Amino acid sequence: MLKDILNRLEETPGAGVVFDLDSTLFDNGPRTWRILSEFARHERRDLIEPMQKLQRHRLPYDLRAICDLAVPGEGAAIAAEAKDFWAKRFFSEDYIDFDEPITGAVEFVQACHRRRARVIYLTGRDVPGMIIGTSRSLRNWGFPIGVAGTELVLKPRFDMPDPEFKAEAIRSINTHTPNVVATFENEAKNSLAFREIWPDAVHLLLETNWDPRHPAELRDSFEKIHDFRLGT
Repeated sequence: MLKDILNRLEETPGAGVVFDLDSTLFDNGPRTWRILSEFARHERRDLIEPMQKLQRHRLPYDLRAICDLAVPGEGAAIAAEAKDFWAKRFFSEDYIDFDEPITGAVEFVQACHRRRARVIYLTGRDVPGMIIGTSRSLRNWGFPIGVAGTELVLKPRFDMPDPEFKAEAIRSINTHTPNVVATFENEAKNSLAFREIWPDAVHLLLETNWDPRHPAELRDSFEKIHDFRLGT
């Protein structure tokens, strides 16, 4: 499937490929793990050991579910106590560097760029709080960024709802890059918007984490990949 996308890019130089960042190109689990470990050290020292034992990669979408993995049966109470501490740090650029790329992501995006694709990073992160850290993280991990054939699109403000932002951004992208070959997301609702405006593209969902409130049948209508290794 991924090889087919690269083959299509070979045939259509300048075509677009759209990538979400969180839980798509990047695993945010290590970021959340770091924040919760700090919460334990500063606020709840009884949680230091459980948080140290918590898995660091591919954590659930919901903070309550994550905390329940650390201390079964107490996730709701811990999440309620930790939520503000976590959110203040998670939605800032100070902790972005703890994110790690999904397996094969760097190599696949590089391969797209070598084929003269227009690589578009479309993320719900916001410009005021996260653009510097996001650019730094992409560059440090080896993703093409800040060079010809790349574009980084973030929300203009933190409080702008993600669906509204992505709908506007997609329309804008379509004005200069109408030939999009593939999109990559973890949220089916965003892939649905992609599919409506670029019906001939391949729209893939990452099997990382996603908002469980969205209908399962919507997610089932898209093809899925576990990571970006070319054998998948």
